[in-house]
Amino acid sequence: MKRRWTILFFIALSPLIGLSWMASKVGFSLFDTFNIGLFGLMVSAAVAGFAAVRSVPRKWPAIVALVASLPMFRDSLRVIDMLGAVLKYFGPSFPIVVFGSLATTVTALVMCFLKPPAPPKDPAVAPARVVD
Repeated sequence: MKRRWTILFFIALSPLIGLSWMASKVGFSLFDTFNIGLFGLMVSAAVAGFAAVRSVPRKWPAIVALVASLPMFRDSLRVIDMLGAVLKYFGPSFPIVVFGSLATTVTALVMCFLKPPAPPKDPAVAPARVVD
């Protein structure tokens, strides 16, 4: 499960990196445009990072990340038809934001439906004996 949470963490982190790159390029602070979508991506990345560090075996982090990333998913779907025009102004950071937020939601949704992997089997090693 740790690998799945790590993948979700880095996918959820990518639109945040793109947003900070876009903000520095245009010349405004990331918190000037702070909204529920940005907060949701932060929550998604934080929950996925927590789940990766703790190797959480349950699906609740995927559900939380899915619900938290839905506002930015909706905003990204609205902007996709204007991608060419906005790309000229913001540059390559904007597709990272759009497709990263779409990928975060899709990845969390897929993780909600996948079965958790089987726990690793114990290695076939003979038990140790204490010799006096």
